[in-house]
Amino acid sequence: MKILFVVTSRVIKDTGGVARAISTFANEFVKRGHQAECVCMREQKGGFYFPLDTRARFTNLFYQKAPFNRLCYFMSKIGTEFSKLTVKLGLQNNNTRWDPKRKYFERKFVARLRKYIASSRPDIILTDQPQALYLAQKAAKGEIPIVGQTHSAPVAFQNLNACESKAFAWADAVQVLMPSYVDFFGRLGAKKVVYIPNAVKQVSEENLADLNNDHCTIINISRLEHNKGQHLLLEAFGILAHQYPNWKLVIYGGDSGSCRYTKFLKKIVEKYDIQRQVIFAGVTADVQEALKRGDIFVFPSAYEGFPLALTEAMSMGLPVIGYKSCPGVNELISSGENGLLCEDGAGPLAKAMETLMQDQELRINYGRNAHEAMKKFAPERVYDRWEQLLKETIEAHRTAEEILRQKFLNNQKVRHF
Repeated sequence: MKILFVVTSRVIKDTGGVARAISTFANEFVKRGHQAECVCMREQKGGFYFPLDTRARFTNLFYQKAPFNRLCYFMSKIGTEFSKLTVKLGLQNNNTRWDPKRKYFERKFVARLRKYIASSRPDIILTDQPQALYLAQKAAKGEIPIVGQTHSAPVAFQNLNACESKAFAWADAVQVLMPSYVDFFGRLGAKKVVYIPNAVKQVSEENLADLNNDHCTIINISRLEHNKGQHLLLEAFGILAHQYPNWKLVIYGGDSGSCRYTKFLKKIVEKYDIQRQVIFAGVTADVQEALKRGDIFVFPSAYEGFPLALTEAMSMGLPVIGYKSCPGVNELISSGENGLLCEDGAGPLAKAMETLMQDQELRINYGRNAHEAMKKFAPERVYDRWEQLLKETIEAHRTAEEILRQKFLNNQKVRHF
């Protein structure tokens, strides 16, 4: 089976969950004897930040053919900036605004992807975003089955444009990360919606976080973005820090290209005068080792699909804290069993953190339960389900094609008669 990933999200040198999930998926299916290829089209040069098996092929279509026409591309950028200005002036809606840069990009992507598909001839296509799903459908023209992956909760898909919304209805199958997400995509018209979670790396007993030794360390691992909630975590820790001078907060992750949020976070640190207790550790290539040095993992995101950082922390045997309102998080954390869910805001988060900071025995019990809870997401289980879905989708597409072919032949016979 030859699998082609069509990707429109950031994957080049990106440390986020989507890039990680794609590289892990490709590596696993190559090991299973399949072929895996990934294509994107981005100006940025380079490859995956995460290890990609040498047997898996990665292609950036931006540099496959002649570069974009500089004048046309420049004019499309100007048009988009003008369009953004009209939104600010209230002359058009942001969700439906004219975006010539995007249209130019999509035209080029479809043309190059169509040629790539013709030469590669994959058995099935997987897409990572609604835009990728729509563009892959235009390029494949119904000749290859397409499965749309969804790497987030339904809240992230509330403002789809008309083409992206229809793309879910045209997909051969749509995969969601939580059972509660199924109905939303069914309402978009998806004819087959399948729940398959992300795979969670399993950790052996001897490699679990040692909660018997008090490290007095709270860990957060996530890209530094407003919706990831690090500002709330710092506010909550600021409330507690001077009462617990032995405790420290270590935040791992890089910013998303803008330094504004990072500067905002550092101002909060200054406001509470907790510079000695807060460490911005940057991106880590060894998540397991980082988690080993923690006692509590706090994940104050506003919304998630199936957060890999959180599930890895749970697999490592760390007790976890998140918000009750956060999709994805509130289905992984069983409050009072493997961690704590709290109401929104810094105050409730501080209260939940203090509960665990004060009670080592509770941390140990929650951590043990968290580790057990992650066993159902073992990679072999998850990828077995993926393999079954892909084979079924390919077979269903071939059967449908054969039915259409037979109808065509029968019509030809009738006309001839």
